[in-house]
Amino acid sequence: MTFNVDVFRREFRDLLERHNVSVGVNLEGDTHGLDQTFVVIESNGNGKEHELGPGRYVDQHDLK
Repeated sequence: MTFNVDVFRREFRDLLERHNVSVGVNLEGDTHGLDQTFVVIESNGNGKEHELGPGRYVDQHDLK
């Protein structure tokens, strides 16, 4: 299967709209390095964050 970024963006946008959320990255760092955590942020006014996974990227294995 060939990756189609336009289809991915459309499906991702639809998913974000359906669940009324945003996706973000929390960055924390000091002189020893940088830590990233991907989060889903509720857009219903409370801004509650749900961690998807740590690291530079999230794949299907992180979402089990």
